[in-house]
Amino acid sequence: MYINPQWEYFKGKVKTNLSNTEKNKIYRRRKYEIEPIFGNLKAYLVFTRFTVRSKKKVNRQMGIALMALNICGKCPLVFQKYH
Repeated sequence: MYINPQWEYFKGKVKTNLSNTEKNKIYRRRKYEIEPIFGNLKAYLVFTRFTVRSKKKVNRQMGIALMALNICGKCPLVFQKYH
């Protein structure tokens, strides 16, 4: 069985970083899985692209899309055809 030395190096590096309590706190905050949210945006709202430019406008458009997704979740009878 072949063991990749680079893999072992990076695995050890991550293990030492996570043993540090401050870095472990940061990692725990980033561990959430967000892919289903983007999948729901694509499937239910057909939101696949931004239609604006600039970070400020993109943040606004994403906020509106996420609010619409929350409304879909809160009122399933209204948006039943999309589910």
